[in-house]
Amino acid sequence: MGFFDFFSSTIGVDPGSENLRLIHENNIVFDESTLISVYKENGKVTGIGNKIISDNNHKVFIPINRIIKDFHAFEQLLRNAIKNSIYPNRMILPSHTFFVAIPPSYSEVDKRAYRDSGEHSGGKKVNMIHQSICQAINMNILYKKKHFVLVDFGASKIEVSIFADSKEISSTLIPLGTKKLQDALRNHFLRKHQLKLNESQVIKILKEISNSGESMMIENKTIATKEVKRVLAPYFEIIEDYLLQTIEQEVNHSKINQIISNGFYFTGGGATMPWIIKEITKNTPQINTNLSDDPFHDTIKGLNTIIHDSEKYQSVILL
Repeated sequence: MGFFDFFSSTIGVDPGSENLRLIHENNIVFDESTLISVYKENGKVTGIGNKIISDNNHKVFIPINRIIKDFHAFEQLLRNAIKNSIYPNRMILPSHTFFVAIPPSYSEVDKRAYRDSGEHSGGKKVNMIHQSICQAINMNILYKKKHFVLVDFGASKIEVSIFADSKEISSTLIPLGTKKLQDALRNHFLRKHQLKLNESQVIKILKEISNSGESMMIENKTIATKEVKRVLAPYFEIIEDYLLQTIEQEVNHSKINQIISNGFYFTGGGATMPWIIKEITKNTPQINTNLSDDPFHDTIKGLNTIIHDSEKYQSVILL
């Protein structure tokens, strides 16, 4: 660390609905749940991330739901995450230059909330970049493919972004994600089979169903795979319809043929479940489907690339 690094630092921030991720000096230093707990009596922060306290004496805040929903809680979460993970032994924290990934579908109010939260958390400068741009950079498709459809299949939402000539030309928000699919399965098994499945069990079903043949064992019960497919089919149809609508909106674009030829690129948690991706794209076999190699970290690693070559990527930094 140089002399001036003692007084300033550069930090990449990926404020996801599920996890807050920070990157500093090429290392992901924080990757935990986007949660913060405070003591009800005095409002003192008692835990963040995976170390919150959730008893009756504490209140737990979820400050991000795609965008910042609780400004004060997010500011406290960010401050404490930086303090705990980067400067645990410093009494006085340095000022920061932040690079923050934000959703492609946002309002000016949302944008201001990200900027203000960064500044209030010690940021002397707050650079904002679309999450989709960061993901495309880490997947090495922004300039290599230029024309494509990027699908960020998250826990609470799906963001569909169309790129042409390495620029994002449109984006669509689908208001459901992997959690909605998990809830549908969990409720079905509870009602029909009296099976109370936890989150890890449901995720295992979604990841392993493609290798299960005609049936699978769940809590010592034999369940037909077609039953699982039948429960989720309505959700797959909704997602497929949104994907096609997004492409159809750009049908007159001069690069539409190249966009379709290069196809879909999936990132986010949904990309770890190939069977789901196969189901929602089975009616569009003419469109290639590609899955990220590192779907949970595409955003934060793409941010890191931008941090280290900010001049090259100046055009993608939002004003």
